[in-house]
Amino acid sequence: NDYKEAKKGLFRDNRVEKSVINIDDSVGREIANEFSENLLTTGIEKYADVMAEDCDLSEVGSCFVLKTPSGSCEIRTHLLGIHNIYNLISAASAALHQGLSLDQISQGLQSVNCIPGRFEKVPCDQNFSIIVDYAHTDDALRNVLRAAKAFTSGRVITVFGCGGDRDRGKRKVMGRVAIEGSEFSVVTSDNPRTEDPQRILDDILEGVPSSTCRGKDYEVIVDRKEAIKFAIKKAQPGDLVMIAGKGHEDYQVLKTGTIHFDDREIAEEAVRGVA
Repeated sequence: NDYKEAKKGLFRDNRVEKSVINIDDSVGREIANEFSENLLTTGIEKYADVMAEDCDLSEVGSCFVLKTPSGSCEIRTHLLGIHNIYNLISAASAALHQGLSLDQISQGLQSVNCIPGRFEKVPCDQNFSIIVDYAHTDDALRNVLRAAKAFTSGRVITVFGCGGDRDRGKRKVMGRVAIEGSEFSVVTSDNPRTEDPQRILDDILEGVPSSTCRGKDYEVIVDRKEAIKFAIKKAQPGDLVMIAGKGHEDYQVLKTGTIHFDDREIAEEAVRGVA
């Protein structure tokens, strides 16, 4: 409720002249009903002012029909996942508010490049895929796993952890989300900081359903580099390895100090070892 009220606060007191709201989200629908002036709604599942229809998701990109009050056009993008389509139609709506033409919007959307560490595909010459994402909250992890499943024919194998000296309460929730959203999970370190890495992993494991089995449904490897290598070695044709939590970061914060560590580099190194 506090989160919802904070969002509503953005629209009160005439702070916003024009707005864009995703009405596929229940809170978005509530806000749209309350603050309808100079508003463009967006959606994929619900009828909205600006919509994405005929969405086609694959491991190399996405394609959809953008429908707006100014007309429709096909959008092809290298961005992966349904969440990026939501981002693109929101950007299109903001551009419409600013008076850009449909042609300008189409060109702009199709020229957008992947943001480093955000659902970023790692070069891989194997018959499986590897994605690195910054998802480090339960909601973000749930969304990227759902997006990955949309174009994965095999299993989703997730490597993840939780940061030290941060909210302990979210750890078991992250554990449950990873197990429920993946066919196999590897629980490992993130940025443990001053905390004991094993204690962080123990907190995560509190959320793992009792019906699951270590070795069959998940594994626990404290060393993140070894965890990534293990997951990639385990991947089979059609699988997708999701390395979550650090994204674009090129460091790891340990009790002893900060070291160079890049999930993407480790993944590429592991792929060379599999080849």
